Amino acid sequence: MIDRSDFIPNNASPKHDGHANNGQWRVNGRFLTQPQTGVQRYAGEITKALDGILAENADLRAHLDIRLITPPGRNHKLDLHYIPTYETANGGGYVWDQAVLPNAGEGGLLSLCNSGPIASRRHILCVHDLNIYDVPESYKYSYRAAYRVMLPLLCKRVRELTTVSNHSADRIAAYGFRERDDIHVIYNGHEHALAWNAERANPDVMAKLKRPYVLLLGSKARHKNTKIVIDCADRLNDLEIDIVVIGDNGH
Repeated sequence: MIDRSDFIPNNASPKHDGHANNGQWRVNGRFLTQPQTGVQRYAGEITKALDGILAENADLRAHLDIRLITPPGRNHKLDLHYIPTYETANGGGYVWDQAVLPNAGEGGLLSLCNSGPIASRRHILCVHDLNIYDVPESYKYSYRAAYRVMLPLLCKRVRELTTVSNHSADRIAAYGFRERDDIHVIYNGHEHALAWNAERANPDVMAKLKRPYVLLLGSKARHKNTKIVIDCADRLNDLEIDIVVIGDNGH
């Protein structure tokens, strides 16, 4: 587990040792300007969970200052009560990550979406997977090229590296980016599913379905494995079963 002292100082007064106050942390909010896939939703849920922890613990709020830093032009917003959001004046994309974010405020940095500034050393990074290496055809060349330069450097430089499964931790170690014992596995949660309001579903769409169906959630990216189901379409049709696809139609 990540040591609690990485987040909270031993006392309420700042440390004057040439480093930023241990109680000051920034969340890399670039995910709010990106299309919302699973990785971005993960970042949003973690940030909201941190806000909820602060809401429940006044002592923690007195010692821990967390701020969400975003580029301009957010596509999404989070309903936060104890984590203020600060938008920088300019920048976006990888340039914002590397050049703007490191200078936007003081304290440590929490990056939840595979990338962050290489220059930041007091940095907790979550790398979800190494699909750009294992399934490169799922991604555009420019995306692969950028991450193949950035990701090994980040994994080696950040103070703490987390991932969401033992498989991903094994793959990171297999590529030599970090020792396996130095990778923290923090599994995805399920609580967000309990907050879903079924009344938001569109009954008009469901009413058009006249036969039983297989619900397929995903995109055309190869690592989503949706092709396995699509290839069964003819056989499912013979059984009078439809396929309903929900998800991004990009890639």
